Amino acid sequence: KNAIKEDPNYIEARIFLGKVNQVTGQPLAAEKEYKKAKQAGAKAAQWMLPMGDVYITLGRFDEVLTQLKLGTDATPTELSQLSVLRGMAYTGLDQIEKAQAEFERAVQLDDKNPKGYLGQAALLGKTDKLDDIEKLVVKAIEVAPKLVDAQLAMTSIKLRKKEIDAAIISIEKGRELSPYNIRVLLAAADIYLLKGDLDKAQKDVDTVLKASPSLPVANYVKAMVSFAQKDYESAKNHAEKVLRVSKNYLPAIKILGAIALDRGEYN
Repeated sequence: KNAIKEDPNYIEARIFLGKVNQVTGQPLAAEKEYKKAKQAGAKAAQWMLPMGDVYITLGRFDEVLTQLKLGTDATPTELSQLSVLRGMAYTGLDQIEKAQAEFERAVQLDDKNPKGYLGQAALLGKTDKLDDIEKLVVKAIEVAPKLVDAQLAMTSIKLRKKEIDAAIISIEKGRELSPYNIRVLLAAADIYLLKGDLDKAQKDVDTVLKASPSLPVANYVKAMVSFAQKDYESAKNHAEKVLRVSKNYLPAIKILGAIALDRGEYN
């Protein structure tokens, strides 16, 4: 921020601040920085590829497909990254065949692009082909051992296989790579809640809520932790915060029902 104050057109600082905002759960702030980087003269790939991550986070899938176009000067690596974004957008739009084609193209353009493998793994996520999914994630980790998304994906697989201790190892690797990453902290909170380590779960979710107090998924996890601790007022408060944003979110409604049952409030 100091660098930007001294030079508002400092492109690299704008891009870096945008990525920090994205990782810490502030996608709209990230979008503003990328737009300012574009206005300052950033190359297309510099601002466009991270902007794609913002659009995916916000569910603006059509904008990924219609607004993000790289020129003929783009490198294979950059084109591979764009294919991943397009694959994620098609996934969000439930156009699975097109998504698969984009992820495969990403790997063809750059076989060291881990997100191409992770995208294919995600498409298999609704199946029971856990070994196939794990192989793709292992490949992603091999080419990019410091990629947080790969560790999150491995964490998810281990949870599906009911290998809780292995899931903890994966999520703690993710924490080492990105200590303040909201997705890592929430995943860690979920795992420690499942394991029954409520103090660790509470610490992780409280860290997220301090940075993003209105984030629905964080409030839902907090409600779950509070319910497990039998702190029903806190659980009720955070579940209601979720429903103010998404009034039909069934898991939060179920928490309120469970609280009423435990309290004997049947009316």
